[in-house]
Amino acid sequence: MATKKKEVQLNIRIDSALKTAGQKVAKELGIDLNTAVNLFIAAMVRAHQLPFGPSTLPSETLLDYS
Repeated sequence: MATKKKEVQLNIRIDSALKTAGQKVAKELGIDLNTAVNLFIAAMVRAHQLPFGPSTLPSETLLDYS
């Protein structure tokens, strides 16, 4: 018999423009932002590291959400 996973709510603070841009990308991928965040955390747990490498780009470039 399968046991039901207990879900909890995660509250985070995020820049509104970044959230909107993230929602747009997730929608283009056919998922919602909640699913994208769950995939990110699952990948991080599975690999026991961030699922991307650090960037050497200037911070001004990293803040461009367009």
